[in-house]
Amino acid sequence: MNDPHVVALNYKVRHGPEFDYSSAKSLRTRTNGFDLRLEDGNVRFALYGHHATEREARDAVDGYIRAWELNAALEYGPNALKLEFDWAEIEDRKPTPGVTLARPKPIRVAVALGTPQVIAAPLAYPSPPSMGLARSPDVDSMYLRFTGHHAGREPLTSMAYFCLTVLEASTGKHQRRREAAARKYCIDRQVLEDLGRLCSAKGGAGARKAEGLSRELTSQEQQFLLMAIKAIIRRAAELAHDPQAPLKPITLGNLPAI
Repeated sequence: MNDPHVVALNYKVRHGPEFDYSSAKSLRTRTNGFDLRLEDGNVRFALYGHHATEREARDAVDGYIRAWELNAALEYGPNALKLEFDWAEIEDRKPTPGVTLARPKPIRVAVALGTPQVIAAPLAYPSPPSMGLARSPDVDSMYLRFTGHHAGREPLTSMAYFCLTVLEASTGKHQRRREAAARKYCIDRQVLEDLGRLCSAKGGAGARKAEGLSRELTSQEQQFLLMAIKAIIRRAAELAHDPQAPLKPITLGNLPAI
């Protein structure tokens, strides 16, 4: 191939068995780097710029995909949407005369295992984030613990407290770290105080501290912790995308009452 050019990248939508997108409408959007079309579980990124290799092209869309997956997970659950690379459309812009390049789409076989129980059958696929999100080591570490709790591998209180300490450690302060985290992430300090208090004083069998063993979280408190952590992960992803972005404060009014 004399001058390879990646025209488009194709991905498959993967999701947990509790989701059924068979009735979902197609999705189209445009960014500075590509046109995106999602239809029947297939995603096509039609690229604008020149990318000579598949790897180079995939690197150009990887951040967008990771942000999209994160946004879907925080909105609907960790199994809502994953994009799996399928194939690249590549053309030769300077072909050798008389030589035709043929790159057929690879054949892939899907095997169904059992009959899943569908919980959600949305009429639309999870949308890409409307504002910039980016994955960072802190975002990924919090998200990993969030998905671990969702899968039943970790109690709510230990997961939530871990995320709180990630925020505090990211300030680089040794004293008054919670106050510094509230300022850095534009979060009402009382949100962080209530989060820390619930994680330390309650939890029942899954309590983080012994004093919480006899005090179960109420359903409202559980919802508060979950919604607060999702808001915190999203806020960290917003700052990872643009540290100077104007941020709307996260307050107790944005979260379930406790």
